[in-house]
Amino acid sequence: MNNDHKHIQRICQTLATCLLVLLFLFATVSPVMASFEDGLAASQKGDYSKALHEFRILAENGHARAQLQLGILYEMGLGVKKDYQQASKWYQKAAIQGDSEAQKRFLEMKKKGRSDFMPPPTPENFTGDMTEPQVQYDLGVMYFSGIGVKKDLKTALRWFEMAAHQGHPRAQNDLAVMLLKGKGIDKPNSAKAYVWFLRAAEQNFADAQFNLGLLLTEGTGQGIPRHFTLAYMWLEIAAQNGLLEARNRQVMLAKNMKEKEILAAKKQASHWLSQQGIKK
Repeated sequence: MNNDHKHIQRICQTLATCLLVLLFLFATVSPVMASFEDGLAASQKGDYSKALHEFRILAENGHARAQLQLGILYEMGLGVKKDYQQASKWYQKAAIQGDSEAQKRFLEMKKKGRSDFMPPPTPENFTGDMTEPQVQYDLGVMYFSGIGVKKDLKTALRWFEMAAHQGHPRAQNDLAVMLLKGKGIDKPNSAKAYVWFLRAAEQNFADAQFNLGLLLTEGTGQGIPRHFTLAYMWLEIAAQNGLLEARNRQVMLAKNMKEKEILAAKKQASHWLSQQGIKK
């Protein structure tokens, strides 16, 4: 009877864990989504000033669809003076994150030959030193998105890796994302992804801190166990660095944690930030 009781407990714990993962994957109503929907609603009503405000806040925090919408407002001159250079800037940011509409619009602007639009350099006309990490990262972006060159994920991965080895935090993060999703390689490698997320996170790069928090929340089958306290710590640091979505993830994660674990995670985050000389 006692064994049956323990068996039922294990089943309940497993179901609870699965439910948490599903909530992370399918959570829909959040302050970020609400702000994005508010921006869309304002745009549809012709209130472009409000739309610009809503989209800009999200876009600056890395929200790809908000970046796309902000680019459209700049390209069309809605609620703001028409500015092709700003439009292309936001299209490119969304394109790097894999937004296909942003990629199309970015390339279309280049084809139209906008006089005030600065097309990205190609390997043929690159004037920068290709041993420089920023140049390597830029080339990785071009090959990842197919901007000025034929899209080639394997080549993008190589450029990101070169920049990552030189300590470029965004390259480290983007390389980790590609490794985690299996882009440019034969199969996903979450163990290597974890290493690169960690290297970028330790440079106080908020996107990597957020991604590291998500990875530790879910764990992987490649030697990365779930660790809710560490996950919460990195999400706290990302949130302190202004990444709004990190707060939403913390709320979900906290439902599966004890209060003392949350307090410990916040204390660790505060200590980490103080060690970096960052006051929040």
